[in-house]
Amino acid sequence: MTTYAAALDAYWAFLETFNSKDPDAWADVMSYPHVRVSPRGDSHIFETAADYSSTHASWQRFEATGWVRTQGIEPETVHQADDTVHLAGGWTRFDADDGIILENRVTYVITKVGESWGIQARFGVDSWGGEQGASPTETAAVDLIERYIKAWGAQDLAACAALCNIPLIQANPGDVQRWPDAAACAEALSARPWAPLSSHDVRATQVGGTAVNVAVEATLDGGDRREQAAFLVTRRDDHWGIQGRSVIEL
Repeated sequence: MTTYAAALDAYWAFLETFNSKDPDAWADVMSYPHVRVSPRGDSHIFETAADYSSTHASWQRFEATGWVRTQGIEPETVHQADDTVHLAGGWTRFDADDGIILENRVTYVITKVGESWGIQARFGVDSWGGEQGASPTETAAVDLIERYIKAWGAQDLAACAALCNIPLIQANPGDVQRWPDAAACAEALSARPWAPLSSHDVRATQVGGTAVNVAVEATLDGGDRREQAAFLVTRRDDHWGIQGRSVIEL
């Protein structure tokens, strides 16, 4: 088993091992359980490296598109703590003539489990086409997170749950939770100690046509506590909602 000393090491290894077409090496980059969250549908949770490598044993579907290599982008460290990093990265797939096949932007939830950093969750925009600047999609996602924060401040957990796209994925170091319905979301949120937000900042970090990765930094309890959160906000069936989340308590 490879040990990754830093979150960035795991990020670049994710891309290198994908290009090597070695399913065991690629699986070794992850923290488990591992999940990829996509606006295109439900999210499959892989409990072990063996589960992951057996499911990703062939590169045939990529090669069928003309793929020969994937190049990663220089990532932005959005949030960082002792055991969790939110890294805004992504990749471009190329054919043999260096033509672009597909581009994507992904926020990687990279966690330190034991002695090694690994990718616990991937929040993929999956509809990125080089969009730059403010857009209706970005505005809708940021507005939804602002409404979520307002509902949390009012201790209206049912309203918070209504602003999610089900099933909702929560990623923590060494743990991935899948909340299958609004009632489960509200119940899980109620298990967290409630505290009022003194201040907060919300910004979109990666914008696609049907999904946006949003970063939140908040001060709670009059300044005694801080939280950093990464949210994947998606549009499904004309409903904007939170589909993936990772919260760092500082």
